[in-house]
Amino acid sequence: MKTKTKGFLLTASIVLATTFTLSCSGDDGDKDDGGGGYLSCAEAAPLFGAVEAVEDACSQTCPDEDDNCIFSCMEKDETVKRVCGGNSIGACKNHYNTCGSESGGGGGGGGYTGSYGSVKDAAGKSYKTVQIGTQTWMAQNLNYAFGVSKCLNESSGKPTDNEADCTKYGRLYDWATAKTACPSGWHLPSKNEFETLVTTVGGSSTAGTKLKATSGWSSSGNGTDNYGFSALPGGDCDLENNWCDHWGNSSSWWSATEYITNLSGDYAYTMHMTRSSEEATLGGLGTSVLIPVRCVKN
Repeated sequence: MKTKTKGFLLTASIVLATTFTLSCSGDDGDKDDGGGGYLSCAEAAPLFGAVEAVEDACSQTCPDEDDNCIFSCMEKDETVKRVCGGNSIGACKNHYNTCGSESGGGGGGGGYTGSYGSVKDAAGKSYKTVQIGTQTWMAQNLNYAFGVSKCLNESSGKPTDNEADCTKYGRLYDWATAKTACPSGWHLPSKNEFETLVTTVGGSSTAGTKLKATSGWSSSGNGTDNYGFSALPGGDCDLENNWCDHWGNSSSWWSATEYITNLSGDYAYTMHMTRSSEEATLGGLGTSVLIPVRCVKN
C-alpha cells in the first residue's frame, strides 16, 4: 500500500500549480461559476505558483507533514484566501478542477512552447494533442469511462468511479479495455510506435526526462517536457485487492502489443517511467493491472 510521503501531501499544490494552470491556459478553460467567492480561472492562474509556495512552507512546519495541518495552515494565507474565496482547500481544489472537467487527465503543459491540436473521445471530452516527429499523440491521459476502468483516489489509495478522482491522471484501464478505448481515428500505440517516440526524442536513456511533465513527480523526479507529452505519474491499480500504488512516483502506459513470457498469465508491453530515472523503458505487465492510456493518431 502507498504510504503518505511528501509527494502525496503535495497533491493539493500540484493540482493548484499544474492541473489548474493547464485547465486555465486557454479560452476553453476560462470558466467561472459566478459564486462561492472564487476567482475566474484566468484571474486565479497567475497566483497558483504562490499557492504552491505557501503549501511548501506549511509542509515544513507541520509535524510528520500532516495534510490536515498543512491545509489549515494554508487557509490562513492571504493569497490562498484570495484564490479560494475563504473555502476549504479541498473545495477550492475541486472548484478549479472544473475548469478542465471537460478534458482528459493531466498533461498538456510544462516546458513545451509549441502548438497543440485537439481530439474528442466518444463521450465528447476534449484532449490536447501534440505532434512529435511523424506521430501525433494525446498530450493528456485518456479519461473515457468505458469497460474495466477506474479513477484513483489519492486519499484512500483505492480505485473509484468518482469522476473527480480522474481529473489529475485520467482513468486507469486493464489491457483488454485499453485496446478499444481510444477515439475514432486514434488507437492504442504498438510497442514499435512507443519505440519510435522514444527514438524521436533522443533515445531511451533520456526519454523519460524529456517526456515527463515539469511538475507532479515526487522527490525531484520532474522532467523538462521538451515535446509537450507531459507524462504524469499515474501509478497503477489492482482491482482484485482493491488498492492502488506508485502514483506520484511512476507510471506505465499500455501498448497494443502482447508480451510473450514463460511466466503464467497474460502480459502486454508498456512504456514505463519513474521519478528516479531519466529513462523511458519498455517492458511487460500483467494485463489485469489498471494503468493509464495515451492514444496515437492513425
